Amino acid sequence: MKFFASCSRGIEPVLKAEIASLGADEVAEANGGVSFVADDETAMRICLWSRTASRILQPLHSFEPGDADAIYAAAATLDWPALFALKRTFAVDVSGSHAAVNHSHHAGLRLKDAIADRFRADTGERPNVDRRQPQVRVQLHLGRQAFTIGLDWAGEALHKRGDRGRTGEAPLKESLAAELLLRADWPARAAAGVGVAVLLRRRLLLVVVLWRVVRRRLLLVGRGATAAVDWLRPKHPRRVPLRLRRAAVAAAAAVAAARVARRRARPRRSRARLLVLLLLVLLLLM
Repeated sequence: MKFFASCSRGIEPVLKAEIASLGADEVAEANGGVSFVADDETAMRICLWSRTASRILQPLHSFEPGDADAIYAAAATLDWPALFALKRTFAVDVSGSHAAVNHSHHAGLRLKDAIADRFRADTGERPNVDRRQPQVRVQLHLGRQAFTIGLDWAGEALHKRGDRGRTGEAPLKESLAAELLLRADWPARAAAGVGVAVLLRRRLLLVVVLWRVVRRRLLLVGRGATAAVDWLRPKHPRRVPLRLRRAAVAAAAAVAAARVARRRARPRRSRARLLVLLLLVLLLLM
């Protein structure tokens, strides 16, 4: 199947190498992303492990630009019951703009109506819509040359794979941080134990900050050891393979163990600081 991994402008070369390393075929750079061919398992693996992609989209149908009725007619030709189950909730997102469509919201409504009508015609029922947390997210892109209907294989932006704490005033986008680290060959240097301080000199602080920003996303740390799979499972129209679930659990468990080790080391430093503080207080009181 054909897919498209979207990313920020300028990251396409790094994303291309990453997608190829994860097992995809026919990987090619495009404007704002990378196109590739993959089977279900490889696409899910990319959803779980890609560091620089923003979304993983599966194009279903491209057609000539037209009004909202043309969008309905094009969507009605797709076999939606074969793409996701009736019990799953869905939502429609619209991106881009075109002179033939006066309002993107109306275009999204017509696409939603086409999906619901196809389900009702084939099964007698229609799936429910959930705008906040849909289990299946359908994408409609209004391009200059063509309109494209597709599925978002992760259901949301990939930076939401792990837990996200409160953000600062100027948060750094995780995909950008990962791209900078990959360009610096940080993972290979860290695995080899190379002296990063000697190699990067004044840039060491920047790399350390970037690593802290992106570390959770790379290792898929989230709510419990199965966070990555729990994040993907309810949003994906197909079942996550057992091998990917085990890999995600193993990675998250390893990071959880490292977290526990770090937390055990922290109280010692806290006790030492408390002891110093008590000594200073006693000196002041004497």
